[in-house]
Amino acid sequence: MPNILKRPMFKNGSSAQGTGVTSGLDKQKAMIDYVSKLKKEAQPTATQRIGDFLTAFGATADPTRVQTLGEALGGAARGFTALSQKRQDRADKYNAILDSQLLKMFGSDAKVTAAMTNAKEFARVNYKKFPGKTDKEKYNAAYTSKFNELLSKERAVTSFSEKVLKKQKEIEEDVPVTFRNQTAKVLVNIEEGKIKDKTGQAISVVDGFIGVSDSGESDIIMVGEGQFTLNPKVKGIVSGTYITGNKYIDPKTGSIFRFEGNKKFRRVYP
Repeated sequence: MPNILKRPMFKNGSSAQGTGVTSGLDKQKAMIDYVSKLKKEAQPTATQRIGDFLTAFGATADPTRVQTLGEALGGAARGFTALSQKRQDRADKYNAILDSQLLKMFGSDAKVTAAMTNAKEFARVNYKKFPGKTDKEKYNAAYTSKFNELLSKERAVTSFSEKVLKKQKEIEEDVPVTFRNQTAKVLVNIEEGKIKDKTGQAISVVDGFIGVSDSGESDIIMVGEGQFTLNPKVKGIVSGTYITGNKYIDPKTGSIFRFEGNKKFRRVYP
């Protein structure tokens, strides 16, 4: 049986929550929010639009004759539309560049591309529900909101998988390969506060693993509902292998047990 207490992460009972890949996820979320802020700032402001109109109005002046107000405003409107469209086109190109960089940051995979497509369709249907002075501003707000939502969900899934892979490497000396993926998932869920004991309290730390051989023979056997004891068929379980009051993951089932002492274990999850 492997020495279940020899790895540092289980000697001190500390939690790895908020470190490693978790902090990486926070950075990705911060990047998404930052890009959203840049895209919002890239949109033409009211001051810029007024400036465009005044520029267009001045350009319509004809010193050779007196124009009516209608003529001046009509010419200014055409010029303003052209200037405004150029400014919006620049903002759209800038937004496209930002989206491209996000795709690179998140791996440019098909799922992220699908998120962009879905966000565009969502914005097309729901843009009127979002803030903005123009339909274009409302569309951009709807698109950005949905795109960030989908991208965040995708990164959460990807991040979980990354954390599981990393955790598998950390426990490879203690858990047989057959049970390593399942055990790693339980550990990651513990770090994320997603596992609760039978009293409803979150399990924040475990202290080691129930010993299990490559063939699947476990250190413990069931003797009643939620009650287990040391397996008499397993030899070499020395005093101190399990410490009274500590919690241990069973690699075979993914369950978590508390060692009660006197060779007895009580299942606390699920």
